[in-house]
Amino acid sequence: MKAFSIIVLFLPAVCLSEITLMSADRLYSQGNFSALQSSLEQLSDSYPDHPSVIFFKLLFTKNAEQVKDRYYHFIKACSSSKYCDDALEKLVCLERSQGNLNKAEKLAHTFLDEYPRSELVDRIEYELCFIDILRGHRQKARQALQRFLTRYPQSMLVDEVIWQLEKLQDSIDERSLLQAISQENKRYSIQIGVLSRYSNAYRVQQKLLKKFKVVEIREQVLANSKLYAIWIGNFESGTRAEQYAQAFIKPHLNQYKIIEINE
Repeated sequence: MKAFSIIVLFLPAVCLSEITLMSADRLYSQGNFSALQSSLEQLSDSYPDHPSVIFFKLLFTKNAEQVKDRYYHFIKACSSSKYCDDALEKLVCLERSQGNLNKAEKLAHTFLDEYPRSELVDRIEYELCFIDILRGHRQKARQALQRFLTRYPQSMLVDEVIWQLEKLQDSIDERSLLQAISQENKRYSIQIGVLSRYSNAYRVQQKLLKKFKVVEIREQVLANSKLYAIWIGNFESGTRAEQYAQAFIKPHLNQYKIIEINE
């Protein structure tokens, strides 16, 4: 009878552990990063070495070089994790954003070979298009973007793909070229809001990254208080930024502001 009592008392603890991990998975899939971040301490105590918990911690590592190295380690050490494709997709974006185009391209092809049925395949295909754009391979990029629209008509990246196609099709006359040269050190972005908590800004950023290619969090200080601005896009002119905002931001959000990036 005593042994039976011990078993009955032990079973609920196992069930609670399983639910905790399942709940964390659900928060991640729903994009509820604020709640996920809040639960990390409890998850770490319960599952300090679980691959999913290790991956969730990486999501909130701010240092780009540090997190990049950790993603590489995660993919090797936790190759059976269900989040390996997510980690590899983030590595592709990190390498591309740092200008390591050859590395990014190689990782992207590795992703397509190893995870052909991943829900993130459209993002990787777009990354390859974007790499061609950055290399100046306009014709190749244009063809790849057109294929993207045929293959992934329901992708959240369709608007961004159409925008890139429009940019590639623009003709550049002498006046436009001279104007671009005179403004070569100026860049612009679209500010859509300012939040008081980084966790909330991060949650918004992650949701927007499903639709927009470039979404940044910019720290600001007002009356000795830190604020976090959400910026979308990186444009060569204020006019371009405004055109993009009119096409893709204004239909959903009336309040936005064109910001000159001073770096």
